[in-house]
Amino acid sequence: MEVSEAGIERAVSAARAGARVIGVSRLEGGSSAQARRIDVRLPHGDATWVLRIHSEIDRRRDPHIARHEFDLLSVLAGSGIPAPRPVAWLPDAFDVPCILLEYLAGDVMSRVPGEELVRDMIETLGRIHDVDTVLLDFLPTPSEWVARMVDYAGQLTDPATARLAGLVRETWPASPPAHPVLLHGDYWPGNLLVQQDRLAGVIDWEDAALGDPLWDLSVLRLDMLWKFGPDAMEHVTRCYRERRGDVGVGALATSDLAVALRGALGMLNWGVDDAAPEVMRARHEVFTTRARAALGL
Repeated sequence: MEVSEAGIERAVSAARAGARVIGVSRLEGGSSAQARRIDVRLPHGDATWVLRIHSEIDRRRDPHIARHEFDLLSVLAGSGIPAPRPVAWLPDAFDVPCILLEYLAGDVMSRVPGEELVRDMIETLGRIHDVDTVLLDFLPTPSEWVARMVDYAGQLTDPATARLAGLVRETWPASPPAHPVLLHGDYWPGNLLVQQDRLAGVIDWEDAALGDPLWDLSVLRLDMLWKFGPDAMEHVTRCYRERRGDVGVGALATSDLAVALRGALGMLNWGVDDAAPEVMRARHEVFTTRARAALGL
């Protein structure tokens, strides 16, 4: 969808009376939404906002995704979690609803994190999982994602992915966890902002859900493996266990297997730029094999 200058001006004016645009630049890297950095002049000072317009795929998955992300970020404001503060939900500025957020400074994580940064990552993930979810009942569950993934994999001709989907169907819990928590849903280095080797922000919350916290850990494990290798994956896993207590081998393997299916379906479309596709495939096979072995499959 075209993001016109007129549309951006309209969005900014609708968000705050007297606001005007003084600069616009494209934010690269996101595959699930178009994003623009907008420098704004307000009556009492300047500000920097981010315009997010979700992809057609995400809007089909959730026709109210812009409103839901805005409402979630409103709940997170003041929580101590370094998430963008929402500015406005705009149903009519473009052909589809969009949101304006405060801009978070920082660089996407691009190198192996040190001890302090890993601790920040896990502490922040724990705070996400500790958020009161009473106002978040509009969020989906990973079980809904898993059901869609298994159905989609069944339509493919790739035998390895079909076999993996069959294993996920057999092992994924039939009932939801007794105490579902808030999940970021896509907690990986590409959604983590860093300043001076410390965590500065967690962005792109459109995949948030309510479910077992191990889903977020498994997503982080696979993406750390893909981007930085096995030592980085084990580092974040060890730090998670130290903070959150022991994690059952079988429970983590079940979550890992479902996330491996997610990776198998999407790895060619995702921006793990530092790993060549063949490296990604090899590391994915290691991740999947370890999960299967832990489950005795």
